[in-house]
Amino acid sequence: MERQQDKFTTCSFEPYEVRSKDGETTVKKWRAVFPYKDENGKWRKKSVTLKTTGRDKGRSKQVQKAIEAEAEALRVQLNTEAKRVEIEALEAPKRQTLSTYLASYIEERAISVEPSTVDGYRHLANNVIGAYIGDMELQGMQPDVIAKWMREAMGEYSAASVRKAFVLLRAALRQACDRDLIPKDPTRGLKAPKQAAPVSNSLTEADRGAVLAYVNIKPTLPTSVAIRMALYTGMRRGEICALRWKNVDLEALTLRVAESFGKASKKDVSDSIVSPLCFSGFYLKEPKNKSSIRTVYFPEDLARVLRARKALMKAQCLEAGISFSENMYVLGDIKDYETTRGGNAASDYVPMHPHTLWVKWHSIAEDLELVGTEGKIPALHDLRHTFATTAIASGVDVKTVSSSMGHTDTAMTLNRYTSADPDAQRRAADKMGEVYGACLEEATTPVKILELDGTGTDGR
Repeated sequence: MERQQDKFTTCSFEPYEVRSKDGETTVKKWRAVFPYKDENGKWRKKSVTLKTTGRDKGRSKQVQKAIEAEAEALRVQLNTEAKRVEIEALEAPKRQTLSTYLASYIEERAISVEPSTVDGYRHLANNVIGAYIGDMELQGMQPDVIAKWMREAMGEYSAASVRKAFVLLRAALRQACDRDLIPKDPTRGLKAPKQAAPVSNSLTEADRGAVLAYVNIKPTLPTSVAIRMALYTGMRRGEICALRWKNVDLEALTLRVAESFGKASKKDVSDSIVSPLCFSGFYLKEPKNKSSIRTVYFPEDLARVLRARKALMKAQCLEAGISFSENMYVLGDIKDYETTRGGNAASDYVPMHPHTLWVKWHSIAEDLELVGTEGKIPALHDLRHTFATTAIASGVDVKTVSSSMGHTDTAMTLNRYTSADPDAQRRAADKMGEVYGACLEEATTPVKILELDGTGTDGR
């Protein structure tokens, strides 16, 4: 009787003879053949030589009965082994470590997110999570284990980093729960660390003047142009380095933010469908989100510098025997991409490396002894914050500032920048003093104070 739940359900027998060197038959043996379907549904067979030998010559069929009995015992043994292997295969994922599972989870997510996001996931998984509980089994994840991990990680990493790590871990463990690798979601009831409101270390009014005076010394240098663009437009580092001349309208005084550089390993880039331009951990991509693809207006002061920069690049191209192209990067090298990196010279040229810009700005900030509104050296990204705080303090409406910066909504701009400039706060306080002082001076009606001796309930 066939049992469909078993891998091996039927058996057939094949006789064969073992002969000596002189050709004489020495032993008559039997093979038991067990057909089965593999994981792809194709029929295979497994042959096992039986211990039973000989061939019945009479009617007793003793050998035949012994063969069938031995084959049936083998079939039961083979099915038992097959079930054991199947159970081990099913249980193996449950016994894997947390780090192993996180790695597979991130690999699975890699096909649907940006390489830069994958790079961030791996950093969190390997460092913020893996260094503490990565060697523990997936099955060992419990709420108290995760709570303890967060407390320990907070001693070395910022609340923002631990919060991001917790969000990643929660998503991975919920998927493990959905796939029956763990019985319950161990992050249930737990909350991510409270993240302090981000504080912008913007340039002070004095620092802004010092920086602008510095970039005016050699205004067409790529670094000078980049710093001025960040101050005047609030663009991100990757957006500035990826800006091409074709996206700059020097007549309308607008530019189009259509590309940016993302940070990721070359492996993550090669595994994704992105632009092939990748160098030292950066690759060309679309901006951060849909709202980041935007048109940005800039003043004549920046336009004059951009015109001079473009004229300089055209002159350099002429001298080097290279045709100027609108596809060239504003901060790029005139050497064509084909010559230096094996790309397509008709469309791509060598851009300024985002990390190079970061290093140059840091050196300038130290040389100028800049101290931001938070009392520390301003980072390159703080130039973007400076644009926002300066614009809002100068009376530009929040909606316009939010649109220029590519924020998804004005709430982010309002929450972060409306009170970030202490100079603006001082001016606002002084203004309120002036307004109320004027009201007091203009008051001409004398005020008469009435003395009441009643309780207010006696009709008087």
